[in-house]
Amino acid sequence: MPWKNPVYWRSVAFVMLCLTFATDPRTQSTQLAKVVPYVPHTGSVESSAFLPGNTRLLSGGGDGNVKLWDIPSNRLVHTFSGQRTGFDVTALATSPDGAYFAAGYGEGGIEFWHIAERKLMWRKMKAHRDMIRSLSFSADGLLLASGSNDQMAKVWRTNTGQLLRELKGHKEYVTLAFSSEGSKLASGGGEKIIRLWDARIGKPLTTFNLPASRVETVGFIQKDTQVFAAGDGVARVWDLGSGRIILDQPLPSKTVYALSPKGTKFATSQEQTSIEVLVCRPASYSIL
Repeated sequence: MPWKNPVYWRSVAFVMLCLTFATDPRTQSTQLAKVVPYVPHTGSVESSAFLPGNTRLLSGGGDGNVKLWDIPSNRLVHTFSGQRTGFDVTALATSPDGAYFAAGYGEGGIEFWHIAERKLMWRKMKAHRDMIRSLSFSADGLLLASGSNDQMAKVWRTNTGQLLRELKGHKEYVTLAFSSEGSKLASGGGEKIIRLWDARIGKPLTTFNLPASRVETVGFIQKDTQVFAAGDGVARVWDLGSGRIILDQPLPSKTVYALSPKGTKFATSQEQTSIEVLVCRPASYSIL
């Protein structure tokens, strides 16, 4: 029985962490909150997404399944499976009302699910030519943006799956996020650049250069006045008004998979076998 082996439990621990950014960026503290011996997936953890309220989390795995977790109780609520067996779930996003989620797959497909009804609403087998890296809903839930290893970002209608527009310009993989009011998109990737777009017409607005690291996760926080970006074990925050980096924070994990809707939590993975939920307090960010 594998669960009688202590090495097995260490390799699949579902880890809950809290991370507080101190007033001095050089003296941050990390606190281990709870370790729960749950098995997120039979394969590696590839993606995750918070539901509104930050008390539930979706995780996607190399086993092709999407799992819904209750964070306070560390309980598995439901497993969405059987539709894309054999393909990694490489990206996840939940609608603003928490009723739907979108899943992106390693071969470039996208699925759109109703959570409460456990129902697949639509599927695009070849939404992109390569792996889906990122998915994001607009504030009204009517649009879904996707970023891929094929260097493309695309915008879709959520009710039908119709492709509306393509955003071109990246030279490597694309990860992206809508602003909370829905008029802007932030995108990043392997180029060490963050791009801002007018999401309504697909027009580029501005760019921010990163000091060194690639971007694995990007998002708007603080009422769209700041942009969060994480990759290569570092989290950074840009102030859009000044264009300055106001947070440059090392992380305990190199991979950040999800930023919560209000930018107060983010989910990371250690060795792609566990999930860590970290809490950030933007009010205590220090100006560098």
